[in-house]
Amino acid sequence: MIMVSNSRVYSGVSFKGEYSIEDFCAIGVPPRGKKEGELLTVIGFGAVIRTHTVIYAGNTIGDNFQTG
Repeated sequence: MIMVSNSRVYSGVSFKGEYSIEDFCAIGVPPRGKKEGELLTVIGFGAVIRTHTVIYAGNTIGDNFQTG
């Protein structure tokens, strides 16, 4: 796991194995009308989440996913 301290991972996010999160990311952001942790967010093995990525709660992301 590689994660920088200036990114935010909300409650309700589950990581499956190794992953990398770069600067200024927000993972598991609750969509309008939902509370933090209400929707499960799953990030697959080997995910690379690059700078300034926002992933909303309720998504399931597969293995080896990469943002750009």
